[in-house]
Order: sequence, then structure tokens, then C-alpha cells
Amino acid sequence: MIEKDFESVIELRKKRKMTQRDLSKITGLNIRTISRFENGETISATSEKKIYIALGYDFLQDTDLYLEKVKRSFDKQASGYNEYTLLTDNMYLNRILNIGHPFKGKRVLDLGCGTGLLSLSLADKADEIFALDISNGMINSLKSKIKKREIKNIKAIKGDIHDTQFPDNFFDTIICVLSFHHFHDIRRVMQILKRILKPFGEIIVVDIYTSSDEGENILQNTCEKIRDFSHNKFFTSRELKDLLKDFDFGGLEIEKFEVKRNYKDWIKMANFEDRDRILYNLLKGMALNGITMGSDLKLDKDTIKFTQNMVTIKAINFKSF
Repeated sequence: MIEKDFESVIELRKKRKMTQRDLSKITGLNIRTISRFENGETISATSEKKIYIALGYDFLQDTDLYLEKVKRSFDKQASGYNEYTLLTDNMYLNRILNIGHPFKGKRVLDLGCGTGLLSLSLADKADEIFALDISNGMINSLKSKIKKREIKNIKAIKGDIHDTQFPDNFFDTIICVLSFHHFHDIRRVMQILKRILKPFGEIIVVDIYTSSDEGENILQNTCEKIRDFSHNKFFTSRELKDLLKDFDFGGLEIEKFEVKRNYKDWIKMANFEDRDRILYNLLKGMALNGITMGSDLKLDKDTIKFTQNMVTIKAINFKSF
């Protein structure tokens, strides 16, 4: 429980002249759950979201609280993170390793490293690897693996890229897998990456991209935020390319691919408990009504299936010495 969470809830509830009973009626939660939350006890993420929505509180605008929630979200996900297909399937890992080849003699930043599957794969290829993640759970998992395998060239660091202390022109290569959509201030992150990457160093971004259709874009991002409150925003492929170009990254090499998903595995990755089947029924209703969200959403018997569109972009850091 974050102290600021329940303090802000109590303050907002009183400001709106609402009792706990009023909040209970709006959210559908029992008064005991609301009382526990306001007393600083941990309740489910789903219940917490209902309270925020009912009070109209946008914690994404509160940087400190948002970052703390990102940490909590990924601490919760750490135990099942190794099951993510994109990271465990050698085909996807090799895609990332091949586009960055060769790594020999290079200092590499694995940004948003998670439990370190990519860093561990780079250990015998790069000279030095800095694995950075905001989550204690993720970093502790990686440190345990490093110790067990007696790896000497990976430095596992708990930290936030928005406020990093890495020196200028420090890295030869920066790799960021499935993290761009979590960053609270993407332009600040890009400024920092520009600074810490050497001239003509490489950045490799792998992420999900959303539909260029505004309605489909909103639906995809909304459903993702319900599943995982650390989610900020999926970008379109054009937005990702323009973002890199805005900061004078050039020579873009772009490869698009698809990852097939089903609902059960998708929510498991975030340890999301859809106890009331709200998200499931939302997706099911859209599928039955032919709303694909631009991701080929469909219902196969009782299984919800969809496609995540992925992009790998490698770019060169053009800047003066």
C-alpha cells in the first residue's frame, strides 16, 4: 500500500462530499473493502481501479504515484514474466540479437530488462551489460540468476530511466523491449537515451504498435490499461518512427511481425485477476459484434483470440562529437 493512495482517496471523497456508503454504491464494492483501503491495507488492483474511476482521479497525471504503481505492477508480474512468449521463444530473441549483431566490444543497456532474459542471452556476446528496471522483483530475480550462473559482465540495477545518472556518451547499444508503452514521459526518455548513447551508437526498440484508426487505438489502449495499470500508451508504427526521427535517430531498419494471443495467457502475463469477468465479457461482446479492435479479435468457441502487431526498429544516433 502506498501512503499517498489512501490519503488521496480520502481527500477526494470528502471533497466530493461522498460517504463510504456512497462510494460503495458507485463502485459495487462493499464498505469493508473501501474502509480497508482508506486504512492503508492492500486490496485487489481491480477494486482499487474502481475506486479511482468513481472519484475521477487520474493517477497518470501524478508522476510519483504513477511510477510507484508501475513498480508495484511489475513486482507482481515478476514471478510469471519468464513465461512471456516474446522473450522465451528463441525465434524472437534471435530476431533481437541478429539485428544488433555484432555486440563484441560493446557496452549495452538492456532498458526495462525484466527478469533479464535478454541480458543473459547477451552475456557471452557483449563486453558489458547494464540491466535496468524499475521493479525490485524483476531485478532481484535477475540478480539471483547472475549469481547462480556466476556471470561477471551483467550489472543488474534497480532504477528509473526518467531520472538516470548514466554519463553522457556511455553506451554503444541500447535495447528496449516492450517498455516504450510503459514510459510516463516518452520525450524525456528519448532525451536521456540520446544523451547516454554514443555518437553513431545504436538503439533497438521492440514494442507492440497500435492501429492508426483512432477508435481502434482507443479500444486497444483502454483494454490494456484495465489489464495492467502500468500501461501508459501504445504508439502507432508511424508515431514510433517519427519519435526517433524527432531526436535525430536515422538509418532506421524496421521489421514488423505478429504474435498470436489468447485471453487467458494475456491476463496471466500481468497477473490480472478478472474475477468478475468484466474484461473478458467486454472483449467477448466486441468479438460477437464484429469489433476487431484492429487486432483480429475473435471468439473461438469460448476462447478469445487476437493478434498483437509488433515492430522492431533499429536506429543510429546521429549527433556531433
